[in-house]
Amino acid sequence: MDPTMKQTRAGSIAAIAVSLALIPVVWMFALGAIPPLAVVRAETSGGRLGPWAFTWVLVWIATLGCIGVAWLSYASLVADRTSDHQTSGAEQQVSTPAGSIGPRAF
Repeated sequence: MDPTMKQTRAGSIAAIAVSLALIPVVWMFALGAIPPLAVVRAETSGGRLGPWAFTWVLVWIATLGCIGVAWLSYASLVADRTSDHQTSGAEQQVSTPAGSIGPRAF
């Protein structure tokens, strides 16, 4: 196994862990810092609904971004694992009753 493959796997695992750990952090911040819609509508100083909606859109974008990073990192892990199995399988010798015929062609 190539040493860079271990680094790639460790990086993918770290990316999955960090991105999934950030989702509750983003939501705790959002729920604690963004006022409820009823409070925003009750204020008479106008112009607060736009920033309120924009902030919630950013929270959802951050959440979906974290899920996307985790999914892409997981897909990278799966791709590395399947390429390892295909590589190790291609290097195996095929044994027949007549003996070994060398590496597999597929």
